[in-house]
Amino acid sequence: MGLAVTIYRQPGCTFCDQARAWFQAHQVPFAERDLTQDPLARSELARMGVFDGPAIVVAGQVFLSFDPDALRAVLSQDVRGTPEERRAARTDQGP
Repeated sequence: MGLAVTIYRQPGCTFCDQARAWFQAHQVPFAERDLTQDPLARSELARMGVFDGPAIVVAGQVFLSFDPDALRAVLSQDVRGTPEERRAARTDQGP
């Protein structure tokens, strides 16, 4: 699982604590950004259309709640290259 994972958190966020524990239990590397201390983190979320945290971002996909099944699905995707490169690779492999 080589996807970029970031938890944009606020102090006392149970959702964030659950996500952190889940990522640790599944040995998924992640970064944490404190929205109360990091103006750049707030700007990054705003560019993604999220104006109030907390949030989890996995490979550019934003989650506004802790959903282990959805996270597992995203983390298990083949993310090598662009979508076009992945389609081309599947086509090159034949039937």
